[in-house]
Amino acid sequence: MNVLSLSRRRFMQVSACAAGAAVLPGAARASSWHGRAFGADVSLTFEGSEPDRAIDGVLAIVDAYEKAFSLHDPESEISRINRDLVLAKPSALFGRMMRDCTRAWLHTGRYFDPTVQALWQIARDGGVASLQQPRVGWLAVQWTGAGIELMPGASITLNGVAQGAAADEVKTLLKGQGFDRCLIDMGELATIGDGWRVGVETPEFGQLARLTLNGTAVSTSSPNATLVNGVPHIMSPFGGAPQWSTVTVEAKTAFWADVFSTALCLVRSADMREIIGRGGKNLVRVLAVDARGDLQTLK
Repeated sequence: MNVLSLSRRRFMQVSACAAGAAVLPGAARASSWHGRAFGADVSLTFEGSEPDRAIDGVLAIVDAYEKAFSLHDPESEISRINRDLVLAKPSALFGRMMRDCTRAWLHTGRYFDPTVQALWQIARDGGVASLQQPRVGWLAVQWTGAGIELMPGASITLNGVAQGAAADEVKTLLKGQGFDRCLIDMGELATIGDGWRVGVETPEFGQLARLTLNGTAVSTSSPNATLVNGVPHIMSPFGGAPQWSTVTVEAKTAFWADVFSTALCLVRSADMREIIGRGGKNLVRVLAVDARGDLQTLK
């Protein structure tokens, strides 16, 4: 049974969790693989198995996600659609992610919205908008006969949610290859098997809770962990400041953990349970830390 620390920055770079931490006395033999992807460290930790036979498949998944969603690569699909406002022949992966993001936008009451990239760009540039009026709102992303198009002034980022989706795809691959105990750290955590313990940390208040993951996934979002010219890097499509210091979501998949941890940071306390209810059976547990460091268990 591994113990590791979960403290992630939701931004261009993603702080990897401390995977590969010391195995507790009496635990099964563990082995790990460490690599670099999505602008950060990623890792796989196995108990009772050797990872070598899985690595080629994992690297193929990571490569496909980076070619689709990396904002660092000017030739990635997301860079091209942000630049050209049209992606004529989206890959199956890119198209699937766009459809999944539409579902996420609806399930979170429109708080999860990748078009906040336009707001991030303004913050990056010191609060000065370009000559093109920024457009925020998922309806600015449209399927047309030409492919996927963005309305003028719109741009998108999938920096966080793509990692969750990649973790889920790696998990499916590993389970198909017969691995029955594994911790997958792609910037989001996904687990195979029971009894993986993680510590939930906040930048301001340190570790406040521990969770035990039993084949589930977890994501933590802390808006103030990274500032863009003094602005929290998790930005609301409706304007206004984040409402929580940190939100941690345990879910059946890393994709949904990521979606809701992002969105719930922006939701007022009075509206939290309604938005959580929209997650239905996808969500297992929700922890939220307010500005005073008080921890609330909301599901």
